[in-house]
Amino acid sequence: MTSPAGRSVVVARFPAQSTALHLHLGSEDPPGGLSEVPPDASNAVATTNAEASLLVAGFNGGFKADAGAGGVEADGTTVRPLIPGVASALIDARGLLTIGAWGAVSLPTGDRLVSVRQNLSLLVDGGRPTATALSGPGPWGSVLGPDPVVARSALGVDAEGNAYFAGSMHVLPADLAQVLSSIGVVRAMQLDMNPYWVTLGTTPTPGGTLTSQIPGETNPATIFVSGWTRDFFTVMARPPRSCHLRFPGPPEVPGPAAATVVCGPQHLATPALPAMTWP
Repeated sequence: MTSPAGRSVVVARFPAQSTALHLHLGSEDPPGGLSEVPPDASNAVATTNAEASLLVAGFNGGFKADAGAGGVEADGTTVRPLIPGVASALIDARGLLTIGAWGAVSLPTGDRLVSVRQNLSLLVDGGRPTATALSGPGPWGSVLGPDPVVARSALGVDAEGNAYFAGSMHVLPADLAQVLSSIGVVRAMQLDMNPYWVTLGTTPTPGGTLTSQIPGETNPATIFVSGWTRDFFTVMARPPRSCHLRFPGPPEVPGPAAATVVCGPQHLATPALPAMTWP
């Protein structure tokens, strides 16, 4: 897609009905995080549970912990304290995404919170770019050189709960906000920035090899499978209607130690291919 300024942005849409999100921690960042969370949130897609066979996409997380841009909660464990008012991506036990300012956003009644990734303030709110998003690059992180038009990424959600990742090697925060709001995203937040970190990989077949989608990506998308130093999100295909994904919960709540597929009388045989589109 193209922003009003003429800059190209790659957008991936992940339907709520057919996909589920999950948060992983990196081997180096947040520092010490892997020692605090279950193996399900490790720095690589687990090959011993349902995640690997259902994997359809992976993309980068937010700023490093020492940037002070927000907190992290993974698999029910608070790794970095959550900060009121900061833009937050909330993932529930079904893998559904909610985005909003922490303290002003909550999950639907009865849903259990599994993970939270915070980063800066909202890019889009109420279906429109925020004033901060349009104000310039200043509040949105440090660039590597004099040009503020650099690699950036964002995560958004529409009114139906569908998730959107947007990324480019050459954009301003306003470009991401304008593109996402133009396609119906109601709330969005910036994720990581600068060339080495912005990464999106997808595969048309669940469990297939992730292929890079943003022209000029520094790292191959397979880093999310082989193991990565930074936190990242994975996207899984939902199993057939008779089955459901079950994610780990807080340590004090009984549950699986890894993402599992729970079915009725029949066990999952073949994952359902999600209806994924890239505008």
